[in-house]
Amino acid sequence: MMWNLLPSPVFFFPYLILTSAGSSSNSSSNSFSSSILGPECWDIFGFPLVNKRFAQHLIDNAEEYGQWSSSRYRDSRLKGGYEPVPTQDIHFNQFGFDKTWKEILRRYIAPIAEHTFPGYNFKGMATLDFIVRYTQDHQASLRPHFDASTVTAVVGLNQYGKDFEGGGTHFIRQKCIVRAEKVGTAVMFPGILTHQHEGLETTKGTRYIIVSFIDQR
Repeated sequence: MMWNLLPSPVFFFPYLILTSAGSSSNSSSNSFSSSILGPECWDIFGFPLVNKRFAQHLIDNAEEYGQWSSSRYRDSRLKGGYEPVPTQDIHFNQFGFDKTWKEILRRYIAPIAEHTFPGYNFKGMATLDFIVRYTQDHQASLRPHFDASTVTAVVGLNQYGKDFEGGGTHFIRQKCIVRAEKVGTAVMFPGILTHQHEGLETTKGTRYIIVSFIDQR
């Protein structure tokens, strides 16, 4: 079972979250920081978010739950029942992690997003949050697409070059490839219009990531 974070956030969050930001939502935005991932990777920012224990626990819980989607266009979990860019995934609300993750978004990702993108007001009212699994024997890659979000956050849960080979996110217009060099690093970028991207083929092993569509369109 996933940890129930909400009753004791003061104890839980500092133990699992690696970002230097304070745990209080009232903290000054100046204490939150992210870094651009390279001169060609404009408006693509990275920051440490969770540690290896958190990442492994989430993977273990998802695999124990086991109800991975078929990565087909018809998806009864979604309003309208259709997914234009399907992945093999499990939504956080399927195994009771959605409220906890929304608290992580509010406490940690929201201040970073607002500081990184001046003028952006993080609402977080409509988010779609899920864990994705890429494998050679089911779905190894994802075609170029835009996300239906104002901001997207992607968190690598296991190690490139150790747990899997290949993979990564290719931002087409920016000619930028981002891979999980460190477990628990979050990558944040605008979801629509400017940042078309694709999931590169995972050639060996299994790649796990968290995806959050924040302020979904």
